[in-house]
Amino acid sequence: MAPKVEILLPTISDQPLQRNVLAPRLTTLQGKRIGLISNRWRSIEIMDDVFQVELAEQYGVARCVKKFATTTGPIVQEDFEELKKNVDAVITGLGN
Repeated sequence: MAPKVEILLPTISDQPLQRNVLAPRLTTLQGKRIGLISNRWRSIEIMDDVFQVELAEQYGVARCVKKFATTTGPIVQEDFEELKKNVDAVITGLGN
């Protein structure tokens, strides 16, 4: 039997795109609580420290709450729920 080859054609579909609605932007950071999600890479750990200082001094952020992503994926559900209840916005990113 000959090997099977699958060809993918990256063409536009006639189906409408499904768009996600973004959360509304904060009008100010003054007095807000900001969540920081770290993936434990050294560079994001350094940046999180810088973010905390800058957010407080430059933008009047009341406090930062730091959570950690799992080694191979997102933060655990319990931490996600805690952030949803206790912060106004979240900064997350890769530091590698």
